[in-house]
Amino acid sequence: MCGIVGYFSQNKYNIDAGVESLKHRGPDNQNYASFKVDNNSQLVIGHTRLSIIDLQDLSNQPFTSSCGNYVIAYNGEIYNYKELKNQLSDDGFLFKTESDTEVLLNHFIHYGVEGLNQLEGMFAFSIYDKKNNIFFLVRDQLGIKPIYYNIEGNELFWSSELKGIWALKDKKNEIDSNCIPEFLQNGYLYEPDTGFKNTYKLEAGSLLKIDLTKEITTQNILHKYWHPKKIKSSQKIIFNQINKEIDQHLISDVPVGLFYSGGIDSSIILSKIKNQIQSFTVKANESESKNSGFTSDYLYAKKISKIFGVKLNEIEIDQAINTNEDFLNEIQKLGSLSEEPIDDFTFFSSQLLSKNVSKKGYKVMLSGMGADEIFGGYPRYRLIQYGKYFKYFFKALKPIIKNNTFMNKKIERFENYYDNDNHLAKHISLLSIFSKTDIKQLLGDQTDFDRFEKKLKNIMEHCPYDSDLKKTIYLDIYGFLSHNFLVADKSSMQESLELRVPLATKNLFELSLSLPDREIMTLTKPKKILRDFLRRDLPKKLVDRRKSGFNPPLDSKINSLGKKNIKEFLESNQIFNIIDKSYTYKMIDEHFMGIKNNTYKIYRFLYFSSWYQSNNNA
Repeated sequence: MCGIVGYFSQNKYNIDAGVESLKHRGPDNQNYASFKVDNNSQLVIGHTRLSIIDLQDLSNQPFTSSCGNYVIAYNGEIYNYKELKNQLSDDGFLFKTESDTEVLLNHFIHYGVEGLNQLEGMFAFSIYDKKNNIFFLVRDQLGIKPIYYNIEGNELFWSSELKGIWALKDKKNEIDSNCIPEFLQNGYLYEPDTGFKNTYKLEAGSLLKIDLTKEITTQNILHKYWHPKKIKSSQKIIFNQINKEIDQHLISDVPVGLFYSGGIDSSIILSKIKNQIQSFTVKANESESKNSGFTSDYLYAKKISKIFGVKLNEIEIDQAINTNEDFLNEIQKLGSLSEEPIDDFTFFSSQLLSKNVSKKGYKVMLSGMGADEIFGGYPRYRLIQYGKYFKYFFKALKPIIKNNTFMNKKIERFENYYDNDNHLAKHISLLSIFSKTDIKQLLGDQTDFDRFEKKLKNIMEHCPYDSDLKKTIYLDIYGFLSHNFLVADKSSMQESLELRVPLATKNLFELSLSLPDREIMTLTKPKKILRDFLRRDLPKKLVDRRKSGFNPPLDSKINSLGKKNIKEFLESNQIFNIIDKSYTYKMIDEHFMGIKNNTYKIYRFLYFSSWYQSNNNA
């Protein structure tokens, strides 16, 4: 895993600062190369390396092809690179390294854009065709690895993280206020938006192709090279593919470990690798988890690891956040580290794990993330699939669930769900903690919601699936799954750690969504395929239990802060320059008076204020 950064311009920018800003992504080597495109313009390609496959210096980047006509800077892993290398060798290619970087470059030279879907892995890379002055920027099919770009005039900037672009230019772009309603609804932004003007994330399965001899803005530079398709699938085919994916994801010249939660997804990985690698888990405070309405998976992790005969390495999650001051400091830090507006507090449990295993000498960890989206694991998927049946019980159960700490925070979303009659509106309602009425009160009556809804409609234009369940999973590639991948990438790479996700691949995505809905999930059995896989090794009672995970105990943290500290924090971050103060205070007061459980809303206010303060150039 690495970092890439660079620019194309007639002006000179600070490539040293750009490369230095990504050093945490690649502490083993930092370098850049400059190329004169014509008498006025230059292309500068930077790279920071985290050495994982072929540790020799010969594999450092930017890496030039044997013919001298192509240069690559690459972040990621190509898991089938040995297979591709054999094919290229048969076609006459010679190799001077054992790296997947050289295989990727030669594969692109040989097959071009048409060969991208042969790649199995996670990647973001740039390739410069010196002979034809063509520049490519490419992102993997599911968007596991991020890549940002900024175009202003005839200048192009790109980086694995926004801070690389800001370092090159020595300034941040302005906040795009048009994205704020979408963030308040979701807690993140659907791609390609980043929350900043003229700055975008290359979408999953997309590429930029730019002729450097022509004006960038006059070209059709953005291309989609991958759309999921329906293929032949069955339980047996998926089981075999899961085994293959886990095997491939173990490829490394450095030690590999596993982030283990005790849930279905990471237990599947554990069942396959067992004692081949070390496993690490978060031990959350039991009473705090209970107060938040979550069931901790820690005890299940202990039971399952014992059945598999695996030693479990434990990390106390509450080591890092012991006081109200610690909690607010972490939120303030998250506003900067997340770069994009993403209020996911699991960033810190992921970073804490990453920091601990990095200290033990690990550069690579496996994770079960992504399987919930691909295999239908979230409770909201069940509501989408069987919502017409739940509707009859919701009204009767509402007085009961209103007193449940966990469910109380979700009632408004259920109500909004049943108030809408089309799939996109229902999808938005299940992810939104603020209603449209709330957002209008916060931002003003003229708030534009059409922009966001139009973006979702554009995403759905290429959806090959008919059912609401599969449409939702398809949307999640560019939204919920993308935000999860981003949190995982930035939190782990902050500690120079590569995170691999063997259950989240383009092959498994297409196989899962090619099944009938009833084989993906039933009313009583979400993630049916993965549960059936795991039942071969574990008792039913350990497999078929309530979903949990790395959910932080926010209820107790927010309640401990008290409304005085919360209001002071929001004031200090000047958030009331852009949202309504009186309506914000109303929600805070209602929470502490016990009228409503507004934990999620208050946390979003806290995070958003810190993000705004960190990124506002005014």
